[in-house]
Amino acid sequence: MKSGSMHFCAVMFAALALGACATVGGHGTGPIDSFTFTGSSNPGLPRDVVGRIIAQGEPELIIAVVPHGVDIHKLIAAVALNTKAIISVLSGDQRIVQTNGITANDFTSPVLYSIEIPGEKEPWMYRVVVREADTNARLSQVTLPARAVLQPAFSPVVDQYTIEVPFETKTLSVAALAQSANPQSIAIGGTSTPGHLAVAALDFSSGQQTTFPITVLAEDGTTRMRYTFVVKRSPPDRNALLGVLYIPDAVFNQPFTPSKFAYSASVSFEVREVVLNAQAQSPYAAVSLIIPGASGGPVALGRGASAGNVRVDFPTGGRLPLILTVTAQDGTTQRYNLEILRREASNNNRLSDLVVSDAPLSPQFTPDTLAYTAEVPFSRTRLTIRALPQDKNATISIETAQAASPNASSPPSLRAYPGDLAGVQIDFNELEIKGFNIVATAQNGETLRYTLLLHRSVPDRTVDLASLTASAGTLAPALSAKVDTYTLHLPPDAAGVQLSATAASPFARVANEGDSARSQSVTIPVDVDPGQKATIRFFVTAEDGTQKLFQVQVTRDLPK
Repeated sequence: MKSGSMHFCAVMFAALALGACATVGGHGTGPIDSFTFTGSSNPGLPRDVVGRIIAQGEPELIIAVVPHGVDIHKLIAAVALNTKAIISVLSGDQRIVQTNGITANDFTSPVLYSIEIPGEKEPWMYRVVVREADTNARLSQVTLPARAVLQPAFSPVVDQYTIEVPFETKTLSVAALAQSANPQSIAIGGTSTPGHLAVAALDFSSGQQTTFPITVLAEDGTTRMRYTFVVKRSPPDRNALLGVLYIPDAVFNQPFTPSKFAYSASVSFEVREVVLNAQAQSPYAAVSLIIPGASGGPVALGRGASAGNVRVDFPTGGRLPLILTVTAQDGTTQRYNLEILRREASNNNRLSDLVVSDAPLSPQFTPDTLAYTAEVPFSRTRLTIRALPQDKNATISIETAQAASPNASSPPSLRAYPGDLAGVQIDFNELEIKGFNIVATAQNGETLRYTLLLHRSVPDRTVDLASLTASAGTLAPALSAKVDTYTLHLPPDAAGVQLSATAASPFARVANEGDSARSQSVTIPVDVDPGQKATIRFFVTAEDGTQKLFQVQVTRDLPK
């Protein structure tokens, strides 16, 4: 067969269970336009039977389905060609030339036709399969939703069934699969679907019972089988109990039990609203909330475990009554009474910590000790006071109790909670003692004062050196607190040297003579010509302002 004349399509015939394609109307693209068994040429046929031409490779396939009971031992085919050709049937080694519309053949097994077109080297080959129409009108399977119960279990030979569905069912999805791959149609209710598989959605939004049929029409177009299904609703769910009752941070007088219908719970004094979570045991039961005295009526929380949280404002007083109503699917209701009480305000006005930056307290802090002193380093001009309450609802403020001068400003007020480590920064420029009251106010308004006296430490007077080094040469004598003049002998090839001096006290500062920059350490570059001398002077200034002059006499030898 000429491959260039082949034409494949994409229509799948599931009913024939073949992975092949056919042209619309049964016409192929080769020399055969149609292959027909006519009723006039075949007395046993009640009607003309047109074969389906399927482009399935080589040879091409022609399938003809005749009515059930037709004798297919001697059938006469009428082949419509679109070109001049010789029609033959190949049987073993024999080639039997056909008289179109006259020659009879035995189609109890496939018959191989050869169509020879003048001028073409190879004939077109067709394999003709004839079979009787399937009379099987039974179903092999009926599929229902998971919660639908079919009684009895489905059997192809049983035609009467009942289906029990949940009470809330609105639509019933049904799928029906035929035993035969070739039925003409399956009808579910009033919807007919060609082929061996049908799916339908049946309305069941009202009433307690309905009936629908499933009818299978076999391939022969005559044989039918009808299955009848009676759909009944299950009784509505009667469960009107709560499954969950929860309020974050609330303390209930007893653990929640679905069979107990009255509860009392307490919340902290500062609570201004409660978050209520109430869920029904049954997924079909609805929960609503009533707030006595509030306008607007019940608040719907939802059904079953899908019910969400609801926020309820706590009134000014100390009591919030609530009523939860659970309505079951059958209309049964159950009330749960809940009384939420506000606990007394906390009287805890003690501190959990008191810290002054870089100034240890004396004595060491304890919540029951109310008076403290702290020695502030002489050089500090700003410090941080941090006070934390034991109770998160207590507030902290700091007030000036004693100032070093009339112009001293009061520190800002401080509101602190556990974990708040920022504290309050205090300027501390005065030399005198400075006093503060740290006032802790409990939730109920009761106050407690902790006193804190700050004073400066004595300024450091140390003007000694911790080290004096040179990058080249030899320093003499060894560093000593009693020596303030040193010599440095350089070799001829040392064109320059770096002198480094570090103060012994962290509060002292070193500066080269004539240099305003001061730090705890200083490095001084020195350049000396061969055979010359230089004297380096630098000062150490103590924290109290005391100064000490140091000298280093640098000499450099002449080259030899």
